[in-house]
Order: sequence, then C-alpha cells, then structure tokens
Amino acid sequence: MWPRHGGWRRLNAKLVSLAGALVATVGCPQMTPDGMDDTNGDSGAVEPVAGNGARGFAGDGGAALAAQLDGPVDVLVRPNGEVVIADAGNDRVRAVDTSGVIRTIAGGEGDELSMPTGVFYDADDGFYVASWGDHTVYRYAPDGGRERVAGAGAGACAANNPGARAIDATLNLPRSVGVWEGRLLIAEQGCHRVRQVTLADGMLSTFAGNGEAGYGGDDGPIEDARLQALNEEPPRPTFGFALSPEDPPDELYIADTANHVIREIRLFTGRIETFAGTGAAGYRDGPPSDAQFNRPAGVFTSGDHAVWVADTGNHVIRRVDPLGTAVTTVAGTGAAGFNGDRRPALETQLNNPTGVFVADGYVYIADTGNHCVRRFRYTGGD
Repeated sequence: MWPRHGGWRRLNAKLVSLAGALVATVGCPQMTPDGMDDTNGDSGAVEPVAGNGARGFAGDGGAALAAQLDGPVDVLVRPNGEVVIADAGNDRVRAVDTSGVIRTIAGGEGDELSMPTGVFYDADDGFYVASWGDHTVYRYAPDGGRERVAGAGAGACAANNPGARAIDATLNLPRSVGVWEGRLLIAEQGCHRVRQVTLADGMLSTFAGNGEAGYGGDDGPIEDARLQALNEEPPRPTFGFALSPEDPPDELYIADTANHVIREIRLFTGRIETFAGTGAAGYRDGPPSDAQFNRPAGVFTSGDHAVWVADTGNHVIRRVDPLGTAVTTVAGTGAAGFNGDRRPALETQLNNPTGVFVADGYVYIADTGNHCVRRFRYTGGD
C-alpha cells in the first residue's frame, strides 16, 4: 500500500481507498529482463522502462522491466542517462541505470520517506525529495547523506508571512521541488501555493499564491494569485510544477489541477497568467486559450521550450508547441487502461499518468495507475 511510516500512518485508512481507486492494477506486462528495449524507439511506439505491472515492491539489483513499482508519481532522466523514479507507494526513490538495472537511492529501512512525489537534482549532484506523506523536503548529498531542509513533519498551512526557519515551519503535502536563483521552490499542494526556502539562510516564505483555493490573479503579482490543487478525500498527488530550460530559468509552469489549466509564472517580473486551458474540465486540443484539460497533475518543459502536460483525468500526455500556438495530444487514447506496449503512442492506453519528462527525443511517462514507467520517441514537429 501507499505510505506506511511515522505519524502519516494515521492517515493510511484514507490513502488505502485512494490507492485502490487511483492505481488499480491494470499494468505493464513483464518483459524480457534485458534492460531497456529500444526496438521500436524510432517509430514512436511505446516501450517499457521500469515495472512489470504487478503492484508491489521487488526487483532491486535486477532488471527494471521485471521489477515491481507502486504508483510512480514522478520521473526524470539525468544527463548520464539514469532514469530516476519517485516510487511513491513504495516510499522510495529508485533509479534505473543505462544497463537497465534498478536500485533504491532514497528511502527504505533506516532512511524512511513517506510517499515521495518529486525529485530535483541540483548543480552539486545532490538531489531534493518532496516527501509528500510526511510534509517534509529532504536533500541527499552525492555521498548518500541526508538532511531535512524544510518541514517540521506536521501537515498544516502556516501563515504567508516570511521569517520562519524552514526546518521549524509546517508544510502541507509538498508535491514538487526545484531550485531557482538560490531558492528552493516547493509546490505546497495542501495550501494551494508555492513556497520558497532561501538556501543561504534556510528561511521559508511564500513565493506564489495567497493560500486561498480559487482561480484568479492573472496578469497580476504572483503573491496575490489564487490557485487550486485538487484536494480530494482522500488526497492524491497533484499540483506539479516545472522550471523552463534556460539557465537561470525564466518561467515556472504549474499544473493548476482543480482549475484544469496550466499557469505560467514569469520569474523575473513576478507576474502570473494562464498559459493553457479554459478553466473548465474537458478534453479538447487546439489553441491554448481554447484547449481543455481534466485535472492535470504534472508538467515539464523541454529544451525547445515545448510544454508537456500529464493530463491525468484524460489519461493522456499533451504538448504545447514552443511558440505556444497549439495544444496537441501526443500519447494516450483518452480511456484509462492498459492495452499493451509496442503500439503507436496515440493508440496506447495510459492510466492516470502523473509525471512526464523529455530527454534525448524520448518522452518518459510515470504511468501511475499501471505501476510502471514507459517511454516513446516523439517524432512530431512543432
């Protein structure tokens, strides 16, 4: 099941029903354990990366295709080709090396996490983990050492005012993490806002959102905006964000889940606007202002400035072209399920995809409800 540790155990009764609803076992089939198979990569066909479709925990030290995952929420690819997975239901972060072998790199006995939902590597080769279930953010050093950088372990919405030490302050369901200009940004799902930790002094304050659930503030300052994460009973991870690819980034894109839109924050001007979506739940491609999404939970920006969306409620992956002129569906049929690998991406069923990442021409999908990570080579144009 999903989170099992610490004080979060008291909330498990709710999360048990969530796990059954969100990540019902449909599954990627077990493939020959010979690493990541690239047989159909150039055709745009979907292929498995990790997970055999059986929900559970197994396989560390062996082939990723034979391993078990439990509701993976986030996926990223490091420059060395290693695929990193926030294996939320297993309370672990796992990595698949270029030979296709999987291992745990964070979490497990003696290093407890509770439902990690976001991972971000910094310039020093350390990585931050959003431990959603225990309302905490940790940093792992390259040597494996861990420190708590934000969150005192209690799920609550602190006041918006600055001045608290991040390790003494409360967070409420931290979902995604990223570093910008000496600040650690945290998508605080439970409070509908983005927090920031000044890394030089460890102080916490609010970066974007006034903490009130709603939809408003476009074309205004980010601190006045209203956002709305999908806070269901029981809750599930939503409200992912991604920084744009420049160094330093110019924009932050947020999956404003319950508003069914993608919001864009212009980091250096401190302004916010709706980037794509009408605000009504639906499924429609087309110009960003006319397109419709259904509970998008994850977002990513690739090097060409295209924006990729895990449109969770529609069970598809969407793409906004680099010029921001059109939203198109690039993977998924729109129906939840599993109909096999080796099919064209648009003929392949997904099940509540929550995370998306693009690297070296491949689109990686955290196919949450199918308990696996998959990928396909994107062959479309702008």
